[in-house]
This record gives sequence, structure tokens and C-alpha cells, in this order.
Amino acid sequence: MQLIALRDYLQTSHGASLAQLCRHFRQPQSAMRGMLEHWIRKGRVVLLEAPCASSCGQCNGETEWYRWQEKRHRIIPLKVQ
Repeated sequence: MQLIALRDYLQTSHGASLAQLCRHFRQPQSAMRGMLEHWIRKGRVVLLEAPCASSCGQCNGETEWYRWQEKRHRIIPLKVQ
């Protein structure tokens, strides 16, 4: 059930930090990373580093961001004869 809730949350947001996800789902980081890894293996979630991660340092360690990624269909070119 938590995996589906995580999917729904990430699909409706523009990404979320690990800390935000832990607060929202009331889970420790280790459990949340495990659930995120499931979706990463399936190619549906991507791990991003916050753009400001190396500059100001005032984001309280929330530099680990996750975003849902819609699957792109593979296009197979047709042979032209």
C-alpha cells in the first residue's frame, strides 16, 4: 500500500526531497529509500540533486530530490523500401 501512495504523491508533485517524503509518510530514511529504490529500479523515479546543493548550504540537508518520470514509449523506425 505504501508503494502506491508514494507513487501517487510523486505523480502529483513536481518532486520532493527525501526529508519531505519521510515527514509526509512518517517513515525513517532507510524505509523511504527502500521504497524509492523499488520505483528507481522500474525506471519510474529519478534521483536528482538540488540545483543549489553546492552553493549556499542552507537547505538543511534536503539536497536529495526524487521525481516521478512517465515512461516514454520506445519508437521503432520502419524500414523504407
